[in-house]
Amino acid sequence: MFQTVKLIKECCPEAIIASKVYDEKNYKDDIKTIKFSYDWLIAQVGTKIEKSEVIKILEALQFAVKNKGDQFEVLAPSWRATKDISLPEDIVEEVARIYGYDRIPDDLPTIKMSQTKIDLEKQSERIVKQLFAATFGFNEVYNYSWQSEDLLAALKLQTSNCWELKNYLSPEQRYLRTSLLPNLLKNLADNLRWYKKIKIFELGRVYLKEDGKYALDQTGKKQLAYQPKYLSCLIADNNINDVFSYAKGLLAHLAKVLNIDLRFKEIKTHDYLIPGQALAIYAQDELLGHFGVVNLAISSKFDYHSLVGLVEIDFSAMIKYIVDKKSYQPLPKYPVVVKDFSVILSNDVKWQELQEELLRASKYITSIELFDRYHDRQNKEFSIAFHVNIYNPDKTFTTVEIKKITDKLQEIIINKFKLTIKQ
Repeated sequence: MFQTVKLIKECCPEAIIASKVYDEKNYKDDIKTIKFSYDWLIAQVGTKIEKSEVIKILEALQFAVKNKGDQFEVLAPSWRATKDISLPEDIVEEVARIYGYDRIPDDLPTIKMSQTKIDLEKQSERIVKQLFAATFGFNEVYNYSWQSEDLLAALKLQTSNCWELKNYLSPEQRYLRTSLLPNLLKNLADNLRWYKKIKIFELGRVYLKEDGKYALDQTGKKQLAYQPKYLSCLIADNNINDVFSYAKGLLAHLAKVLNIDLRFKEIKTHDYLIPGQALAIYAQDELLGHFGVVNLAISSKFDYHSLVGLVEIDFSAMIKYIVDKKSYQPLPKYPVVVKDFSVILSNDVKWQELQEELLRASKYITSIELFDRYHDRQNKEFSIAFHVNIYNPDKTFTTVEIKKITDKLQEIIINKFKLTIKQ
């Protein structure tokens, strides 16, 4: 400022100096004390620096330093306190810069790691979707979570079992779904006009009138509705045997991939499935769902021109029975004896019952596999053929020992189940 006044007087001698030069400061510096510990500073820098050297570096940069034990209180100079130095990390940068980055070893930091927790439900969901879409050739469907009273009535589902929306926008959005099937059947009806064969599936939540595991509010006295995930699929084809057998084979393959022991039991009567073409799905003693062929009454309501097979299973309940760990089984040391049987099956005998009874005949029977079936329409006979695998881990079977086991199998087939063995 003084130099400016001098230059003005030299250029304009007539200029009059009105007052003295003042340097007035009418504001306060907002300089905050920065606090940190010595151990924290060393951990951030990444190498050991003596406490005395830290103080020396900061004072050389005109920082006001107070040190008491392990604690530091640092005040930055006024010309650096304007958003340049305001955090403890800024002090770390200053110390490291003056100390020398080349003197700091480039070691990787120690990080505490934990094993990734696998979400079994999400993992199983990805496997199922990949299986249905890529392997089985199904089209995945995403429907809204509500359904109309007309769709519920078509399947004889009671509206009293459904949550009703208070502010529904249209009759089609009145009830929350308790099953994926009503909307899937409508999807099928919309598309069967263009295709003769259709395979669609959906994996989504349903909303049941029972308490779930999530609290309604902070009090925890009431729970939200139980919202399990269901897996449902529809297969449209004109061959009833193909539809039913395909659905059963699909479930068998699904059980094999997920490593679940699924069992099937006959359903005598059902609201929307054909008797004799409907089975319940069990895991241990828990009912998981059902599958079968849609009866003609339902087909006529949706104007179907093809036979429709359906599967509905409680996916959330099913994944509880997944055996995640697979055990290793070494190759057999001794020969496995395979015996084939061909049996004429009567209407009142189920293959699963026969298979389970034959497996109990001897501890050396490792597995029984169905490999062929034949329907003689002229004689109205249905025959099956299956392998029986017999293995002793301690020795090779003799002919006499094998005959003893096969005789017992024949006795069960003929005497207990009253079936005929084809020669």
